[in-house]
Amino acid sequence: MGASTRTVPLAGFTLAVGSAASFALSGVFASALIAAGWSAGAAAAARIVCAAIVLAPPTAVLMRGRWPLLRRAWRAVVLFGVLAVAGCQLAYFLAIAYIPPSIALLIEFMGPVLLMLWLWGRTRIPPGAVTLAGAALAVAGLATVSLGGGEGADALHPLGVAFALVAAIGNAAYYAAGATSDHGIAPLPFVGLGLAVAAILLAIACASGALPFAVSAAPVRIAGAELPAVVAVAGMVLVSTVIA
Repeated sequence: MGASTRTVPLAGFTLAVGSAASFALSGVFASALIAAGWSAGAAAAARIVCAAIVLAPPTAVLMRGRWPLLRRAWRAVVLFGVLAVAGCQLAYFLAIAYIPPSIALLIEFMGPVLLMLWLWGRTRIPPGAVTLAGAALAVAGLATVSLGGGEGADALHPLGVAFALVAAIGNAAYYAAGATSDHGIAPLPFVGLGLAVAAILLAIACASGALPFAVSAAPVRIAGAELPAVVAVAGMVLVSTVIA
């Protein structure tokens, strides 16, 4: 029996990197809106509600004749919408009100490490050496950036770190939910349905006053340029949510 060869899923890897890069821009857009007078809740609600509207038509088309699948998948959809979308994004936007977006994003992207530790504890099966080395490298990188001096060392506000850690838990839930396909719903409509759940939740929270909602017509500054707030919202919705 010949030795097995290990292939690199180049397409999947490229899509994953592109998704991470697109999502990372959300901190730039959201922090610009918050600096212009938007509340974190308003920025999160605008992002999720508008993204849900954009994805509603393709979701409806792809779910045609397959709506009965939702009876089996509703728990996964609700969990995805509440924890991985609404909770994760709101916590991240709250975090960047206290700490730089770069550090908040690094902490949030510890989600895969948390997921690895959770699976390790649940199954009692230790990860492989390469996985452990990658997790250690990620933690070391976070520590280097956060505690190595300069802006990172001066900007570790406890509330910002706490909110970023909550976002990391939501990020772990995002990957865990995305890896589950036994419900039979295709990825795009699954995301669309999850965004709809999150949009309803955030809309209720904002309308009831449970989540502070404040918007401003003031222009935002991105990369030194002054732009209308709608440009930041569009980038946050289309680039950092729908494409990501």
